[in-house]
Amino acid sequence: MNNLKKEISKIELSESEKQRILQNCIKKIESEQENYSMKKNKIINYKKPLIAVAALAVAFSLTGITAMATTEKGFFRDTKRFDGAITGQNYHNATDELLVYAAVEEDVLMVTVKMVKMEMIPYCEIEVLELENYRVLNAEGTVVMENAVPNNVIMEDNQVKFQIPAEKLAEGTYKLELDVLCGSKKADQDLLIYGGWECEFTK
Repeated sequence: MNNLKKEISKIELSESEKQRILQNCIKKIESEQENYSMKKNKIINYKKPLIAVAALAVAFSLTGITAMATTEKGFFRDTKRFDGAITGQNYHNATDELLVYAAVEEDVLMVTVKMVKMEMIPYCEIEVLELENYRVLNAEGTVVMENAVPNNVIMEDNQVKFQIPAEKLAEGTYKLELDVLCGSKKADQDLLIYGGWECEFTK
């Protein structure tokens, strides 16, 4: 058990995520042990060797477990200075929690970001949302626009619309790639929201 906790603690996730992984591993191990014992019709204590094997699996598959833990929902991760001091938090794995659309209307690129579950933290606390890092690629894959500042931002219920000048874009097919958004609330520190969003549009 201690070995398993030690390996889990190395994963850079929030404490709640770590505890959830640990509890799920223990439940799975105990369930497998019970099923095995019932099949053999005798009581054998396999818990310790099974936990030892699980600890080894964690040690050799930290990346896999991290990916498994983060496929369900986003998670917070502390940001640290060079000396290890925690300076804030970022939010990761938000791809499935936000929908992104793009379309050109009269030389204006309209980028819409829709929050799928507005009641979830951090979305229910965000008062202002900004495009932090994005780029527009043409059909050949060349970046033709990058991090241009929107002329106007409109927040409506669970979505935000960004109006970006696009008069310099020639007619054709383009792809918007968005990596980072920035959410903020009055008197609170800005929160960077990481994900991977792509959508095509034409002009």
